[in-house]
Amino acid sequence: MELNYISEFVTLAQTKNFLQAAEQLFIAQSALSRHIKILESELGIQLFHRTTRSVKLTEFGELFLPYAKTIQQTQREYTAAISKRTNSIDGVVTVGTLPVTVPYHIPEILAKFNKENNDFNLVLIENDDIEQLRNHTVDFIFIRETGIKYTDIALLPFDADTLAAVLPLDHPLSKSKTIRLEQLKGENFLTLAKNKHMSNLCTAACQEAGFDPQIVCSGLHADNLLALVREHMGVGLLTKKPLRYISNEGIAIVDIVPTITTPISLAYLKDEKRSNGAAHFLDCVKSFIASREDANLRQN
Repeated sequence: MELNYISEFVTLAQTKNFLQAAEQLFIAQSALSRHIKILESELGIQLFHRTTRSVKLTEFGELFLPYAKTIQQTQREYTAAISKRTNSIDGVVTVGTLPVTVPYHIPEILAKFNKENNDFNLVLIENDDIEQLRNHTVDFIFIRETGIKYTDIALLPFDADTLAAVLPLDHPLSKSKTIRLEQLKGENFLTLAKNKHMSNLCTAACQEAGFDPQIVCSGLHADNLLALVREHMGVGLLTKKPLRYISNEGIAIVDIVPTITTPISLAYLKDEKRSNGAAHFLDCVKSFIASREDANLRQN
């Protein structure tokens, strides 16, 4: 039995979508479909109910899934163990990051990798410019996705955030549970620095809501923008998770509907021959994501 087909089964079971799973696996959708059929033939069972719009695990698929995850994790572990024994992993792995990392669990994965590879040097660069990958300045970058499709760069979904409005407490909308962006038309806006992902995201979201935002201030630090909101200089548009780590006294944070999601992903070159250390780091991130997804499933 081809072990990679089992990993592909796990990915499809998690995404419930052939196209999405194929994109994550970087294989053709037709190839994924063929591999799943081969796996089903070898097992002698049907793993999925398929329709033109959805994919759902059968009773046998639900039964097989936890065993498939165990096989997948064991494969990663023995591959890492053999590689570590037969190859030296001394060297450097360089990782670019977003300016803000704590809300997205990035320090957790860095600490996990460092603990499991204590003879390896991890270098962090606080810069999420994708060009760093192409000029080989970094091996990986944690980035905020902008919707751009890359032919040479893989994006591994790692976390996600949503956009929220930050208002003075005496603002007429401050006690609302949710607001629509068009309700803020005519307001002065405060965003993060111009020409950065967040500023572009906020501008695009407002334009989608039917207006061009009047941006009166663009800053580099969220805490400074919140201070300006308190002083009634304008309303802020910021991602929600980092706001948990900043004093929210004197402001109201209100969810925006429809939800505006901004994915956080690990970016790396698709066809790059990775060093042993870089390969270990990528496996470590994938293992971290799988463990977190399993924990979330248990909680639900």
